[in-house]
Amino acid sequence: LANASAAPDRWSRLKETSTFKRTVEIWRFVFVFFFKLWVVNSAWSYSKADRDKSAKRGIKEEARSARTAELANWLRERLVTLGPTFIKIGQQFSTRSDILSPEFIAELVKLQDKVPA
Repeated sequence: LANASAAPDRWSRLKETSTFKRTVEIWRFVFVFFFKLWVVNSAWSYSKADRDKSAKRGIKEEARSARTAELANWLRERLVTLGPTFIKIGQQFSTRSDILSPEFIAELVKLQDKVPA
């Protein structure tokens, strides 16, 4: 019990953050995510070995899948950093295989069972 009270609250900083700073933090996350997603889906960002004109978007599926998995991991980590509300959003999206790729689903499912305290 003593260890539980000594552990720092992961999200206590959110209570002390100004509304403006929090808003900037959230919008920065949104813009960075969509920029990274755009780069992942852009053929110019891959080496010539990973490009294939006959493949979807001109990118080999293995290379795109690997980069998407990295982005999905980044997304999960940032959702945890942003706090409980964003973890809940990630949990909800983890059930939407009709919207997200399997790489994102596999990463967001981790928020179902292993939610940090």
